[in-house]
Amino acid sequence: MISFGASKVRNPTDEPLTVTGISLRGSNTQDGVTVTDVYVLDLTGITDTAGLANGFPPPSQATDPFVPAEGAVLSPNTWYQILFVIHVEKPGIWTFSDVEISYEANGEKFVATAPDGLRICAPRTVDCSQ
Repeated sequence: MISFGASKVRNPTDEPLTVTGISLRGSNTQDGVTVTDVYVLDLTGITDTAGLANGFPPPSQATDPFVPAEGAVLSPNTWYQILFVIHVEKPGIWTFSDVEISYEANGEKFVATAPDGLRICAPRTVDCSQ
């Protein structure tokens, strides 16, 4: 199991937003890798975040108050970390190109993307340059 938390997003509005879904996109296949959980973390007052770590939560963030992403309300003008918990079930290489965020604001639905990609190579001895 790994944690991927490179994505940081901000609600740039003066109104709260409700997350309806967050996903990694662009994998050549989903076979052998599963995103089991997605969390958000309000970064107010937090200075140390992990981009990639073994396990969940990342050791440097063991006491941080992660909340499930789906249904999370993002406060106005606030930065958040998105953290994916990913299980790798077999050897292989998976490449994800970006993060898709679905949300609602003022009764309307929106979708945004963040260009935060990830390449998973398992086991660690796999040549990840291909």
